[in-house]
Amino acid sequence: ATMQATVTDMEGNYSLQAENRAVLIFSFMGFETQEIPVNSQTSINVQLKEQSFNLDEVVAIGYGVARKRDLTGSIVSIDGNSLKTSPDNNPIKSLQGRVPGLLVTNSGGAGASPTVRIRGVATVNASTNPLYVVDGMFVDNIDFINPNDISSIEVLKDPSSLAIFGVQGANGVIIVTTKSAEKGKLTVSYDGYAGVQILSYRDELK
Repeated sequence: ATMQATVTDMEGNYSLQAENRAVLIFSFMGFETQEIPVNSQTSINVQLKEQSFNLDEVVAIGYGVARKRDLTGSIVSIDGNSLKTSPDNNPIKSLQGRVPGLLVTNSGGAGASPTVRIRGVATVNASTNPLYVVDGMFVDNIDFINPNDISSIEVLKDPSSLAIFGVQGANGVIIVTTKSAEKGKLTVSYDGYAGVQILSYRDELK
């Protein structure tokens, strides 16, 4: 048996010389591998199927997968709609009490950023702040984000986050995904608040 290989172009076209008894193996990362015998065919078109995982058994981490029971922590996801119920405009303060193992300590100063710790203090000499990732960009904090613009927040507490972000994720990772319109569509959202206050017995206080 001889081993020959080729790579398709951007449109999926390919060419390969093979014997009639040969078997062609089509593979691509994230898709199921298919084996098709030539059998005197001059043109073989293949549509690969996506490879699916049972999330109850495995968890995708970075460039690989691991069994869920092998992870020492978990990934907590917070929907953006649930953040609207918090009276605070700071998205991190809105996570307080919602994520197990996430400690949010308010300094008490007006407008000051809270102190965030995941799984306690991990180091003495280096920073203990978690890594913030907003739509794929690394930032120092997310105080500038309007909670109404957040689609979801994921808190990575397990060491497997190191497989994605390296040592920067040693203190945990907080991933923020903001809202975006579908391709070719314009999406507009409005969130407002109005209130009325009446001073009782105003004339009698004069």
